Amino acid sequence: TTGYVVPISYTIKLDSDPRKKVRIDLPLGYTDTEGATSYSLGLGVAYTHPLSDVWTLTPALGFGATGSDDLGSAGGVISYALTSAYTWRVGGYAVSLGNSAGRYESTGIKIGDVEAQAEIANEVFTNGVLLTGPNSLIAKNLVLEVSFTDTRVTGDDVYLDAYHEIGVAVGYMGTRMGVIDHYTKVGLSYLVGSGGDGDINSLRLSLSARF
Repeated sequence: TTGYVVPISYTIKLDSDPRKKVRIDLPLGYTDTEGATSYSLGLGVAYTHPLSDVWTLTPALGFGATGSDDLGSAGGVISYALTSAYTWRVGGYAVSLGNSAGRYESTGIKIGDVEAQAEIANEVFTNGVLLTGPNSLIAKNLVLEVSFTDTRVTGDDVYLDAYHEIGVAVGYMGTRMGVIDHYTKVGLSYLVGSGGDGDINSLRLSLSARF
């Protein structure tokens, strides 16, 4: 299986505090499975609110749809989640600890002649750590990131109920009032997952930009 995702997003920062922001996501996806193609579209809204200089909370709401005439399948999902991010300094590096809890519920959807009525609900819990730095690179508007995430899924049966991802990214960034204002990054990550229906190993190459 080969898949591509274009994670389009737009961020609105409040003038009173650039750490307060509203993010609108519009991810577009394409997947090819042995010649059978499927497409996906999502819409999400999230608001980030700082509780202190080092701690933020982000509630989010989203809707997604996917469909394939070749596979005769379609699906829709509604999601809502709360993410906590805490960042502190260790020498010349920044360490960020992230924790997220969300619920995902399927919804009836019809795409062309394909209609889905599946009733599936899951809770997803993700914990991760991100290492950013060092200061010697950041002073030159360059950044190196190393990350690890652990994700667990409960609720109805799914193909994977646990997966872990480790990644590294390098890029160029700019800041405003001490907050990252724009960046361009290239990343590489490796994912390992397990579940009752089998295991999965995948390699992902990503290019992301914010301006």
